[in-house]
Amino acid sequence: MQWAKHLSLEEYHGSIPQKQKEILCRALRFIDCEFGRALTLSDIARQSGTNRTYLAQIFRSVLGASVHQILTNVRMLAASRWLIETDMTITQISWEAGYRNNSSFSRAFSIVFGMCPRTYRRTGLSI
Repeated sequence: MQWAKHLSLEEYHGSIPQKQKEILCRALRFIDCEFGRALTLSDIARQSGTNRTYLAQIFRSVLGASVHQILTNVRMLAASRWLIETDMTITQISWEAGYRNNSSFSRAFSIVFGMCPRTYRRTGLSI
């Protein structure tokens, strides 16, 4: 499933230079495919064919968010769906979403959704 597809650049068609659009598309595709790994800004920039500074500038100016914020949002979207749609443990979901530490995952999840993963699963909310 494409978790980053909601970040479609279609609405920006023509309003940003083609080079920036291509870099963003490569970065978003990479994030979408690899968000379960421990990704760094350098990893994403390298796969996008640019440097960290330029990639960060493009994300901020076009998407209004940092690369880290987008990566976190993609991870949290996947985790929220897995919590509702699977019987995976929270530890398994944490790992699959790219977190190697349960407390970091729970903290990030709580910031995004306003509740811990266990409560989210119990309430059966879905985005």
